[in-house]
Amino acid sequence: MKTRTTSIRLPEDLDEAVRKNAANQHVSFNELVNRVLTKYAEWDTHPEQFGMLATTREGLMSLIDAIPEDELKRISESFATSTTGELLNFWEGKSDVRSFISFLGLYSKYGGLGEFSVEEHDSLVTIHLHHQLGLKGSVVIAGWLGAFCERILGQEVQFSKGINSLWGKLSSKTEKD
Repeated sequence: MKTRTTSIRLPEDLDEAVRKNAANQHVSFNELVNRVLTKYAEWDTHPEQFGMLATTREGLMSLIDAIPEDELKRISESFATSTTGELLNFWEGKSDVRSFISFLGLYSKYGGLGEFSVEEHDSLVTIHLHHQLGLKGSVVIAGWLGAFCERILGQEVQFSKGINSLWGKLSSKTEKD
């Protein structure tokens, strides 16, 4: 990747705080500033435009645990089509498998969804997600992703669920391709 040298003015206390955080993370000042600016460009500029908010994992798990499983599935499926399609179109500019995978990667990396990985063989894409939301959290995420794949990408995907994980396979081609 081509780089450019840029100079900026920082208040002394901010400069000291960034340098201290960089030292604590065992990275250079430049590396930490690059990470912060990358997160800003890839993630921070979008969530508030869609009313996204930060919450603790414990708070979210309390809500999930208080809602019956069938209602969780209905809510997550509704969210998939009402909000996620808009998010994907806004973030990526289109609704296809590549954009969906890119969005899930960003949501996992910055939104706290969990550890996300993708394997591709021929035209088959396998999605793996490890999270910390328990089995009912897997129900929510699987309902959300499954409904999105079906309604937005035109593919029926069955996600297998574990206590803190889920996985599913879909074609790398959509009906729109």
